[in-house]
Amino acid sequence: IIPERNRPDLDDVPEDVRQYAYRLTGDLTNPLEIYRRIAEHFRKEFIYTLEPPKAKGDPIVHFLLRSKAGHCEYFASAAA
Repeated sequence: IIPERNRPDLDDVPEDVRQYAYRLTGDLTNPLEIYRRIAEHFRKEFIYTLEPPKAKGDPIVHFLLRSKAGHCEYFASAAA
């Protein structure tokens, strides 16, 4: 469980990203299991590239919900 002071404000997370996260990990409570599911999901469903497609709007929303292609900053931001 993330300490309160380190948790993101859910109001700052777009609704479609929240729904995506809940669908992916909402049945889990163990942080290690959550990490493993996210890592496996990224490994199977996403592509690493140094030339990601240009995003319209929020780049992380675009990465998660549309392009599924990006570099380390996209993967790290989306996982967080």
